[in-house]
Amino acid sequence: METPLKKFEELLKEWENCVSKGTARLTQIANSNQKMTHADGESWGVLTDANSLHQTLRRKLEREAHQSWKQLDSLVGQLAKTVEKMRVFCLFEVDSEIALDYNGCPTLSKKQYDVVFQRVVTMYQQELMAKSLILHDILDCHDHDTAVLYIASWQMQPYIDKTEQQELLQLLTPPFKRESTQKLVK
Repeated sequence: METPLKKFEELLKEWENCVSKGTARLTQIANSNQKMTHADGESWGVLTDANSLHQTLRRKLEREAHQSWKQLDSLVGQLAKTVEKMRVFCLFEVDSEIALDYNGCPTLSKKQYDVVFQRVVTMYQQELMAKSLILHDILDCHDHDTAVLYIASWQMQPYIDKTEQQELLQLLTPPFKRESTQKLVK
């Protein structure tokens, strides 16, 4: 039987998969932007006067960055859908089907169960907002140091406290049922 916690853990894996793909896209955009900066520089040696080559290179790099940005935008959309699915676990009062299927940890009330899920989901909502801000600035970010900071922030996910998340999810885990190995004697 699939428990709400197992479903939630699947969503966490889905999130991490999108984050990993997003890191690759951000890196491609940052690299393209850095190359465009060098394409405008004076480090071309004998090709300094080759304007058509400069323009061709610039267009190619802009296309590459824009294509990666579109893929990143799609990934942020997937992250938003994942957070939306996570929020379902916090809506006992709204969704009676979830309330009827509630079979969480017997040591927590429905309200406590809901509050724990809300805290974890809030971390992901805040991280989604940060990723959305990065998405909307990265294409125009031609400072390589800032781009590297964006990539690091994307990977580190500063709004998600993994230790607290594990502690909270541990609260939702039903206690292990021990089976007695001793027989009662009359």
